[in-house]
Amino acid sequence: MPREIFIGSLTTQPGEGLSLTRLLKAQAIRGQIKEIHAVLTHQKVEQNTLEHLVALAFGFAIIPGDIPRDNSSIEEIDHIFAQEFGYIILPISCARLTGGRVEAWISPAFVSKEHPLARLKKDNAVVITTGKDNQKTTSHYVRLTVKNDAGVLAKIADQFGSANISIRMAKQPEVEEDSKTAQLAFVLHPCETEALEECVTSIQDLDVCLGVGSVLRVVE
Repeated sequence: MPREIFIGSLTTQPGEGLSLTRLLKAQAIRGQIKEIHAVLTHQKVEQNTLEHLVALAFGFAIIPGDIPRDNSSIEEIDHIFAQEFGYIILPISCARLTGGRVEAWISPAFVSKEHPLARLKKDNAVVITTGKDNQKTTSHYVRLTVKNDAGVLAKIADQFGSANISIRMAKQPEVEEDSKTAQLAFVLHPCETEALEECVTSIQDLDVCLGVGSVLRVVE
């Protein structure tokens, strides 16, 4: 079972914070680390710190500038949906071991209110988890702007079903009858990112879809 082995704050000043380096270099721990999630406050700190943590935890060298960064703007409605679904939105730096390779990314993400990062409410917070290297899928939040027509939700759900992507939760706020548009929000069960990207493209091609507002990773 996955288990958090480090929950705390990371500082850049010598002599402050907890010794992540000593922890990650311990042979009893190294080789078991599955994921690193962090809330880091500055772009340079994000990239360089994530590079350092990946090198210590997984023995892989990554170039900070090559770490994918999603600078998607988050709208107020995304925060509203996050609260309704039981999440908060945080700027996450993540690295995880999947299939013997390290996947790293920096992006706003839906974080469960039960996750240690949500409970810490600190800058430069870090959570390191142990577990088996077998998770190749990720959960996502998707928000769409659609026509305010009957049957739209069913059409969107059919696209997810055709892609073998299961919907975990869905919300469609009520709108005025004369409104021409509506918002649809989904939290999906874990799936491969490539499959989701293809599915979102097919949804965009539907005449009932007016736009994709947000696609964010979900951290449970």
